[in-house]
Amino acid sequence: MRAKQGDADAFRDIVRRYQRPLFRFMYDFTNHREDAEELTQEVLLKLYRHIHRYDPKKSFSAWLFTIAQHTAYDRLRERQRKKESFDIDRADHPLPVPDVRPAIQDAGERIGKYIDVAQALHALPLHYRDVVHLYYWKERNYREISEALGIPLNTVKTRLKRAKIRLRQALAEEYTS
Repeated sequence: MRAKQGDADAFRDIVRRYQRPLFRFMYDFTNHREDAEELTQEVLLKLYRHIHRYDPKKSFSAWLFTIAQHTAYDRLRERQRKKESFDIDRADHPLPVPDVRPAIQDAGERIGKYIDVAQALHALPLHYRDVVHLYYWKERNYREISEALGIPLNTVKTRLKRAKIRLRQALAEEYTS
């Protein structure tokens, strides 16, 4: 509330408290240090500009991380508009390829399946991908996802179910063709 009223020291306290968690969130999303740092600064700047919009009846961290998530997805949409091609070997790809040792039997097949899943996830619409990301990678429950995205609980369930169906269909097509 003090930061909302213009107290610079209170805002500095917010930055100190949330800068690391925001960076970790962005790094998990981008898997690229420089992008995560840049996005973290962008979120903190948006927070500074729009702190007057914060509703104290709601969770501050949920509000802040909603801003962070929207910022991350805005960046992703911006990249998609620039028609960046999907390249699993890129260092800044959000889904890292696992370290598979040559001694593991069928290593090539495993990597191929992992790439297929990564491509299927990348092909999902953003509103499905964000729910999948929060549910499986961030291990958030339906209610936490609902609060973070600002959507009804049943919408979260529906989007997750539809995302699973699309993933199954995409992977089934991949392995039957």
